[in-house]
Parts: sequence; structure tokens; C-alpha cells
Amino acid sequence: MRHIDQLTDNLSNRKAQMYLDVVPDKTRSSSSSTAELDVEAQTLLEELRQKVANCFSDERNLEYFELDWNREKRSSPSDDTQYLSVLYVYIRAFITHRLCLLVK
Repeated sequence: MRHIDQLTDNLSNRKAQMYLDVVPDKTRSSSSSTAELDVEAQTLLEELRQKVANCFSDERNLEYFELDWNREKRSSPSDDTQYLSVLYVYIRAFITHRLCLLVK
């Protein structure tokens, strides 16, 4: 599960909006120059995260990633090489494990 800190502080950044639920332009007030966070969607997403986490009886079956969104340093999580390296290792291990199960 991925959590990106400071993401909601950068709602005016179009790339940050790709990682958040924002209120569509047509329902937003026309005087608003920045995007508005869709609080209901964020609440539902958090509930879903909790349900998914509760489905796993063993915490070792979950991976947690913490990223900081810093407007000056990156324009998206895909710019963070350390995050991508760790994610690659876990995805590769998962796929390898699944393939081994299929071969047996």
C-alpha cells in the first residue's frame, strides 16, 4: 500500500491531481482556481484500504510504501528512483513466487 505525504498540499499541481480524487470542474465553483479534494471519495478509499488490510491475516503479506510529494523535488512518484527500485524488487519477487506455484 502506498501513501504519499504532502500530496493534498499540492492540489494545484496537475500531476498531484492524478494521485487524488478531485471534484470535477463542472461541479466546482467557477471562482475556484485550484482543484478541490473529493472528501467522500477519499473517505471511501481509506475504508477500502482498511478492508483490504484486514483481509490479510499475516502482515508480511502487505507492503507499505511511504513517499513525500515535494513540488521542488519531483513531479510524480515515478521520479523517485529509490521507490521504483524497491517496488521493482517486490513485484519481481511476487511474480517469481506466483510462477513457481504454477509450475508445481
